[in-house]
Amino acid sequence: MGGIRKIIVGEREILCVDYSDLKEDQMIALISEALEIVLKDNRPVLILSILNERNFATPKVMRHLENVIRQAKHLIKKQAVLGLRPTQKIILKGFNIILKNDSRSFDTKEGCIAYLVSED
Repeated sequence: MGGIRKIIVGEREILCVDYSDLKEDQMIALISEALEIVLKDNRPVLILSILNERNFATPKVMRHLENVIRQAKHLIKKQAVLGLRPTQKIILKGFNIILKNDSRSFDTKEGCIAYLVSED
């Protein structure tokens, strides 16, 4: 599965990055592709990341993601993550602390989208 697409909700555009069923090297490639899109567009972006039970936050994936977030942080307005298991939610909290980031985890796609398009 996996892939990147843009979805429109009202007047908001969300960059949807779907990592479902991807292995480590595929996740890293998709992270890099999303970075290219964000940097090319060069405007604030809302990001929805979708994972499932077949995705793993390996050290290699996390180091790559850390590097990408640092490069694009100035353009990431909000980020929501769907499909994290309890252990991955704890990893996300630590990741947010280290990078002074505010990615949020939700249990439903609707929750993710509502957060991303909210005015706060």
